[in-house]
Amino acid sequence: MERCDVPRRTILSWDNIKDPADKRKILIRFDKLKDKYQDAVIKIYGDPYLYCHNQLIKQYLRIDAKAIDFFTAYRKDSIALSQEKIKEYTTCANWLNLIIELDNNWSNVKKFLSMDKKPELYDAIAKIFEADLVKLPKVYVPLKRKIAEYKEHGYDCLPTKKLGNTNSKKVKDELNHALLLEMLAHGAQYDDTFICKKYNNAARIAGFKELTAPTVGSYRHDNKAIIDAYRKGNKNWYDTAGKVIHQDRPSAPLLLINSDDNDLDLYFQDVREVQRNIKIKGTELTEKRNIKEVNYYKRPVLYVVIDGYNDYPLGYAVGDGQTNNLVYEAYLNAANHVLQLTGDHYLWHQIKTDHWNLATLKNFYESQGTFTPAKAKNARGKIIEQSFGQNWHSKLKELYPKNYKGHNIDAKFKLNSDWIDANKKFFPPIDQAPADIAAFIEELRQLPDTNGKTRQQQWLEAFDAMRPEKKRLISTEQHIMLFGVEHKHPKTGALLPNTITNNGLLVTFNGRKVFYEVPDSMYMDTLGLTVNVKYDPYDMSKVLAISKDQKTRFVCHLYQNMPMAIADYTPGTRTELNRRLEEKKSHVNFYVNAKEERQLVLKRHQLDAESLLQAGVLTKELKYAAERQLIDGGYELADDNDEIDINSMM
Repeated sequence: MERCDVPRRTILSWDNIKDPADKRKILIRFDKLKDKYQDAVIKIYGDPYLYCHNQLIKQYLRIDAKAIDFFTAYRKDSIALSQEKIKEYTTCANWLNLIIELDNNWSNVKKFLSMDKKPELYDAIAKIFEADLVKLPKVYVPLKRKIAEYKEHGYDCLPTKKLGNTNSKKVKDELNHALLLEMLAHGAQYDDTFICKKYNNAARIAGFKELTAPTVGSYRHDNKAIIDAYRKGNKNWYDTAGKVIHQDRPSAPLLLINSDDNDLDLYFQDVREVQRNIKIKGTELTEKRNIKEVNYYKRPVLYVVIDGYNDYPLGYAVGDGQTNNLVYEAYLNAANHVLQLTGDHYLWHQIKTDHWNLATLKNFYESQGTFTPAKAKNARGKIIEQSFGQNWHSKLKELYPKNYKGHNIDAKFKLNSDWIDANKKFFPPIDQAPADIAAFIEELRQLPDTNGKTRQQQWLEAFDAMRPEKKRLISTEQHIMLFGVEHKHPKTGALLPNTITNNGLLVTFNGRKVFYEVPDSMYMDTLGLTVNVKYDPYDMSKVLAISKDQKTRFVCHLYQNMPMAIADYTPGTRTELNRRLEEKKSHVNFYVNAKEERQLVLKRHQLDAESLLQAGVLTKELKYAAERQLIDGGYELADDNDEIDINSMM
């Protein structure tokens, strides 16, 4: 509201409540504002009523995963779409799918949206397009034409060409009811005796009946559902009073995955050499010395990606703290574990995470499929929070009894702190953490159910039983685009460009030069092109080359050298050699055919490039022939005033 040039003291005087999602903010009732303030709000933020109405429509918008796949693979004149265009066209497809669905169910939709005619729906959608910058027509007739075109041609047409309760009879009027409730709802959580005293002071002045402390306690208990959010906090209210919506787990693997960080409940010794000022014995002087300091209670941060189907850990990453790179590494690890299990690149349909750093990570999640962030401080909404429970801690304690920390601070079970301190010298070094965590994750994957089947067996059997249309098979190109690492300078972090030559694509990794073969279909068009490289550290046999303008990208496979000596040939060597020789011939044919095509074009237009280039120029051959004829007497020498007719000589 301050953007509407309204003083803050005026804003705070209005009817407001604290935002349950963020207590730093307040919510103001729009309908209680004066007309001039309502007009100011609409001018800056838009019409709130229209916004709420639009949300009724937008709640049915779904991400079309097939559209993402289509536009990722889309090429026009060998030019690929940028990430921004892929998102733009996918958004258009999402909206067209929704409009078609609303059209097909118009009899139900118009009752729900309180609309009489379809143009009303289209007008509402057009306003959403304007607000959200959706690149679709915003007028009824053109939008209808676009829908018809979409139905006929599909994705191809999108690229550019309160609770009732019975209260004490002593508290029955609106004023004293509100006063007592507000006192009880205070965040300081005053006890019943204190509130009783303060309430009775006001009651004597206002003429209310006085209360006893037990009556206040009874009133607090009977109304906890409406005061505990303010008295004890939103999280406490949500856990105790928020209505539980029971849900079934996903019916198959990779339909829904969860990810979250976990400060692993294991202690490790972290020994570091540091420089300190040490007092010189027998003097008051100090000197700088390198000494070893030990942190016995180092806990690594683990970021885990699990499948909601059966809590199977698909991937993980380990670090000193949660960072964007830790998230990227965990998802890359998960994608490669799926490849290890299934033999191909299959992608999940939906992701649910917390709100950590969504400003930079949201696009990363949405590029993979439907992204549904869990509500803040809602542990119930994330399967992964529940998976960090009994099985998790039982396995940690079983595998690592010497350095197991125990449950978190809110847990009922806690280890003896004296025992932990006495055994700290036996904690393993921090360098051992990656190996221990890898073993722990593998143990979780092999946990058996009541029938003796491990989580991994359950997952594989369910995946094999899935219908093909439920499996999201993606290309190597899309895999590296989503999860690959950019080839950068190890110190500066700058991108390291490479130029394609007749040797192929030469990339240097940690000082080691590696040749990759450019696909034959792209070779002649990309020779001399400068590209950036993305790669999967788990599989260096292929990289993704991307032009600087991002309009050209293709996968290059590791170059396989051919043996020089025939004695070193193996079955298939001769065939492969012949194939490569044929490729070389095709490259020659490519430029020969290109020349012939150019000459045909010139011939049709009666042009000769050679003649145009040599017009008025005496070639060496003609000059030499003329000189010979002069020497042999074929021409008479010219007088000083005569000229030799070069044209006749030619």
